[in-house]
This record gives sequence, C-alpha cells and structure tokens, in this order.
Amino acid sequence: MAKLFCSFFFVLLLLSVASMVPSSDAALCRAVRNGNDCDLASCRQWCTQEYNGTGLCSGSGFNPYRCVCVFICN
Repeated sequence: MAKLFCSFFFVLLLLSVASMVPSSDAALCRAVRNGNDCDLASCRQWCTQEYNGTGLCSGSGFNPYRCVCVFICN
C-alpha cells in the first residue's frame, strides 16, 4: 500500500511540475542524490539550490529511500 502511495505521489508531483512549465518544449529531468537515507528537508534544500527543482524521498521494494530531484531541463 505504501509503495502504491509513493508511486501515486511521484506521478502527481511530476504532473504538477509539468503544469507549471510555460512552454511545451520544456522537458523534465531528474537527479538522484548519492546516499542510502533521505531527509526530506535536506533533500528539498539540495534540489532547490543545485537545480531549482523539487526534491522528494522515493524508494521501492527493499531499497532504502533516496533523494530524487525533478527539475526542468535546460
């Protein structure tokens, strides 16, 4: 159930970021921060500072949560 919720949340986040893009030519990229743990506050801060994007903690199955940054590609 938690895996389904995380997947739904990630898709919802991607759709909300995509809706803020003024041009249809802009593409979304993602970057994954190294490390096995994810602190949401530091993840969001890192993503904003490095990529001006949205950071979230995402994991799947038995893998630990990792910081994933979604941003507009340049």
